[in-house]
Amino acid sequence: MATKRISQAEIKRRVRQQLADDKVRHLKTAVMWQLELEYGLSILVLLDPKTGDGATLADKYGVSESVVSKWRTRLGIQAPAQHRFSKEN
Repeated sequence: MATKRISQAEIKRRVRQQLADDKVRHLKTAVMWQLELEYGLSILVLLDPKTGDGATLADKYGVSESVVSKWRTRLGIQAPAQHRFSKEN
């Protein structure tokens, strides 16, 4: 059976992701772990602001929008720019 070769870029991406996961491992809740298993992706990827705003992610993952916000804060993930308040607001 032939094995599929992984590109150097993919290896680097996986290593970076693993290092990032190791830094937040102790911060994850049981629900975060469950979502990672269900979707096969790191919670950092699942909560990435590029994947959607809090309401969209909350609906997708079956949690409240405030939970998504708390998780992002807990893991040090910046909220999408349009949802951050500046001093002018």
